Amino acid sequence: MVKRVPRPSMGDDPLAALFAESPAAPEPIAEEAAPVPAEVNMAVPEPELASEAENEMSTENPLQLEARAGIAGVAELAETLTALLQGDGAVAIDTSSVESVDTATLQALSAFAIALKIQERELSWSTPSESFGDAVRLLGLGAHLL
Repeated sequence: MVKRVPRPSMGDDPLAALFAESPAAPEPIAEEAAPVPAEVNMAVPEPELASEAENEMSTENPLQLEARAGIAGVAELAETLTALLQGDGAVAIDTSSVESVDTATLQALSAFAIALKIQERELSWSTPSESFGDAVRLLGLGAHLL
């Protein structure tokens, strides 16, 4: 049977052991790098460019969000947004039919909006629905998404 030693609860720092001085770690052993065989292809592939259809998804042809923009469709949305990032020009997103939206979708849209801003491209929102606007404001994402 293990005997427990009572410890005072006041003044006891449970993380103190993590910050206690420990013996110095041994120096790593330096090894020479093995030469890379000539038959290994070190070329980095070029990223695929967006197709003509994806490039045409601009302010004239906005991306339409589903009525229930939830986590079930966020992977497909992320793929679409990633493809749009490879294009150029302004992008429009139509949220007029959105009845409900979850945080996963709003996170993907926020990341997309920030990436477009870094690329110095414009993002516009075509007629945001009341539900979409409420969710954006509730989460404090108005600076990115409206």
